[in-house]
Amino acid sequence: MGHTLVATFSDNIAGMVLNAGLFANNKIPYRQHCDRSAANRVLPYHATLFSWDRRQDIFYLPHIDKIEFTPCSVVAEQLGVMIGTGYSYVLFLKLRPAEGFDALCENISRVTGRPTESFLHITLSVSKDQELINAQQKALAKSLRFPMTLQINALELYHIWDPVQLVKVLDGSEHEQSEDENHAGS
Repeated sequence: MGHTLVATFSDNIAGMVLNAGLFANNKIPYRQHCDRSAANRVLPYHATLFSWDRRQDIFYLPHIDKIEFTPCSVVAEQLGVMIGTGYSYVLFLKLRPAEGFDALCENISRVTGRPTESFLHITLSVSKDQELINAQQKALAKSLRFPMTLQINALELYHIWDPVQLVKVLDGSEHEQSEDENHAGS
């Protein structure tokens, strides 16, 4: 794998999931060539906007700083289950663009020369156990109310190979910092 640029939320999605009793969930697809448990601890609940293979780093990494981020929102419309890779099942929140989101995607596409992901969603749980995913969906359906507006408070860039690491946060502040700069002097 390579890098992925994700939208993160000010809303406490982890809290919503925990309140529904979903403790043993992993939100990392099986196709990733990384330690899924470790990656699950690093990556927050997110919506993937743009990703690429690390052989394409030379084309995309130099341009990430040119993306202009302003807070925006999406609307969670419903829960869904889909077939994932590696004979797995994926529980997700289906999203639709809301205030400012289309402008953010247009900015990312203009900077990178590629469109953002077309299936806008937040993966909540991935498992090869279909009964577990169905039970999780049922539990969440009882505790969530739709439509639900979610505020995007930052874009985060991760490299997706062992170990999965946060590379950069774009949150609209005057000087964006990489994770290395943030921890310098710690």
